[in-house]
Amino acid sequence: MRILSADYKKLSNKSKSVLDILGLDAEKLGKRLISKKEMGDSTEILFQGIEVHPQYDEKMCIFLENKSLFSSLHNIPERKQEYENAVKRYNLLYKDNQDSLLNSLKRLDVLLKKYNIETQIIPKQLTKDVFYYRDHQQEPLNEIRNTYERNRLKEKFETLDRLFYKPNYLHPSITIIFIGVVIGVWIILLLLYLIWSVRNRKLITGNVKEKE
Repeated sequence: MRILSADYKKLSNKSKSVLDILGLDAEKLGKRLISKKEMGDSTEILFQGIEVHPQYDEKMCIFLENKSLFSSLHNIPERKQEYENAVKRYNLLYKDNQDSLLNSLKRLDVLLKKYNIETQIIPKQLTKDVFYYRDHQQEPLNEIRNTYERNRLKEKFETLDRLFYKPNYLHPSITIIFIGVVIGVWIILLLLYLIWSVRNRKLITGNVKEKE
């Protein structure tokens, strides 16, 4: 920002009252001051900018529009998950270096191979394609090489969710048999205990009579 030195002095004298009216903190604003140079009859001031909140960033809005979740987490609001994932994708493309996206794609590749999901993902090539498309959105793009068996991977995740959140250790067809076996074993053990207990009492009683 460049302003006449005379006006800057007047503004400096009134800045505190003006900032109070606007609801701004003079101390925080002072910390953002990087440099101040006098150039002739003018004063040049350089302030540190404020990071724009992602939801008001035009690039960020693209990710918020395409916010579908592949597999949502339980006990966490979906809207919160969608927003956090959009921020992560935004950071990978516009804030972090290419290695961050490359490492993320490598982890994805390992996950797909772990679950035997057929895929044509090549992390290095896909990273190159993604950043090329980011910088050349107006140019036609033949294909981003990220194909994999999406339906099969979804089935794997659904199975894991069912086993983790809704464990069902017995198949319905054998539930009745299992319960019957457990009850039967319990009854047999109880009968054996009663027989052993009665027999033990008789032995004790007989020994007492012999001593008398």
